[in-house]
Amino acid sequence: RRTPLFVRLRGESDIEGGLVRRLPWLLVFRGVVATGLLFLTLAADLAQWPMGHLASVLYGVVIGTYAVVVLLGLLLKGGLSATIVAVAHLVTAVFAAVVVVHATGGVMSAFSFLYLLVILDGAIIGGRSAALAVASVASIAYGLQLTLQLYGVIATAIRLPTTSVDYINAAVTHLAAFYLTALLAGQLARQLESARRAVNSARTDLSRAELFHSAVMDSLSVGVLSVTRNGIVVSTNKAGAALLGASADDLVGAPLPDLLASFFRSGDERFETFVDVNGKRRCFGGGRSEVASVGDEGGQPMTALVVEDRTEVKALEDRLRTRERLASVGQLAASIAHELRNPLAAISGSVELLSGSTDQERAKLQGIVLREIQRLEKLVQDFLVYARPAPPQRQPLDLTRVLEELAQMVRADLQWADISLDLDLAAGIELDADPGQLHQVLLNLLRNAQEATPAGGVVHLSATAQLVGSRREVRLQVRDHGAGMPPEARAHLFEPFFTTKSQGTGLGLAVVHRVIEGHGGRVEMEDAPGGGTMATVILPA
Repeated sequence: RRTPLFVRLRGESDIEGGLVRRLPWLLVFRGVVATGLLFLTLAADLAQWPMGHLASVLYGVVIGTYAVVVLLGLLLKGGLSATIVAVAHLVTAVFAAVVVVHATGGVMSAFSFLYLLVILDGAIIGGRSAALAVASVASIAYGLQLTLQLYGVIATAIRLPTTSVDYINAAVTHLAAFYLTALLAGQLARQLESARRAVNSARTDLSRAELFHSAVMDSLSVGVLSVTRNGIVVSTNKAGAALLGASADDLVGAPLPDLLASFFRSGDERFETFVDVNGKRRCFGGGRSEVASVGDEGGQPMTALVVEDRTEVKALEDRLRTRERLASVGQLAASIAHELRNPLAAISGSVELLSGSTDQERAKLQGIVLREIQRLEKLVQDFLVYARPAPPQRQPLDLTRVLEELAQMVRADLQWADISLDLDLAAGIELDADPGQLHQVLLNLLRNAQEATPAGGVVHLSATAQLVGSRREVRLQVRDHGAGMPPEARAHLFEPFFTTKSQGTGLGLAVVHRVIEGHGGRVEMEDAPGGGTMATVILPA
């Protein structure tokens, strides 16, 4: 199968690029080796060592090496193919090694390691295949050099006593060293190249991830800021800078702006506040998340702040609440008219019959009128409590004592003659609340539980206090053992004038809900395990 052209070109381009990076260093290293040989020759020449008379040859090799290094460097810089420069470098290096080894004794030369340096250069340039090729060339050159010296075809300048065994040992050891060096150097070069490619790939992936992260951050409509433990802004996206009325350059590296600094120091996970930005009143909200330190030991934990402008949302919520209130006013008007119609009809009919009735009938009709008037009065009172709840007059309460007194009063009521009230109260529960409104809430819930519980049943009243995050809450629970809530009633539990009782006004749970909301709490109604209904009142302590 043929390799596609663009794949081949890309591979060739990668090889050329690698050679362009490596060749200058190899040429410099070759110049360093030539300089070492120069100093050694100078020392031998001045000290008149046995190889001193070879100074002219070695000087020539050094000068030639310098010339080759300069020439190849100029050709590489001038744009000549790096492959051609690399081949010229290896060929001239092998030739220089042959000259030096021959001049310094051939089989007995101490400079045969120069061949190993050339093999290392081949591994660095082209990996294991190039190293083996250079090792083969070096083996041929060295073997031919030994053979010609053994048979006296060429004579070395330094004559040392040798035997045929010396030639065999030199050939075997040098050839083995050449190929072992080629294999090891080639393997190391391959691993180095794989590591380099892995690093380049990781850098590319990291660069792409950073670009993608930056694009995502800038496309968000909410502000995202990273802040150090000391409150210094590390980064921000475009939306964050726009929300804070500053540029990203002004924010990064500077302390967190004052409108976020207080939230940052508080340690809260969520916030919502009204601030003035460029002379305009805005509602900001958001949250925070701690980010663990990563990377080197110098890294430090950071905090990610998410900030959004909720001004339009708040305005929309206010408009929606206004519309809901207007809609509820219409519903209330219709409900009140319906609730008033029946008592008024009864009163009207009774009054019409009073003129022509006997004393006994008159007394009965007057009783009906009084009963309906009381019904109307209670309806109006409940409605006023719901429609215009008085602000709670909070005071410290010993909730346990309040509930025990309430239970004592309830048990004395004749309506509770066949129903038992079971208390499960934690000791020492303290609460800031309006005692009158709290008493009204509990009476309504207990009355509902008593009416839902069959004769001989039990109503449970419990109270506990617990910490939820940094907030202390009090939980009051009233549980009955009746038939439970009808499914159709769940969606209308706290709506005024909605009731499943024949004689109810439908304002009991509505008043409970309104009073508890005024205390900053909430009411939950759910089916109790084992049957019945459980009403839970949750209040901040």
